[in-house]
Amino acid sequence: MSPAEQRHVVAQQFEAILLRQLLAPALQSMPGAGNGMYSYMLTDAFAQKLSAGNGLGLAGILERQFTPRGETAAAAPATTASSPGQTPAAKSP
Repeated sequence: MSPAEQRHVVAQQFEAILLRQLLAPALQSMPGAGNGMYSYMLTDAFAQKLSAGNGLGLAGILERQFTPRGETAAAAPATTASSPGQTPAAKSP
C-alpha cells in the first residue's frame, strides 16, 4: 500500500472514530437503543457508513494535513477541489 493510500485509510478511520464519539450519546438517548454491546455495534456501523465516501469532509482535510510538504496533491486520492458542502452533481461549470 502506497503512503498516499495509507494516509487516505487513516484519515477515514480517524473520522469514523470522531463520529462514533459524537453519535454514542445521541444513540444512547434513543428509547430501545440499550446500553450494551448492540448499542456499540449500532454506533460503530453508523460511524463507519457516515465516514465512507466523502463523509463529513474531515477525512479530506486530515489527509491534506498528513501529506508531506514536498508531495503533490495529485498523489492524495481523496482530495477534491469542491467545497465541503458541495456534491459532485452540484458543481458549477
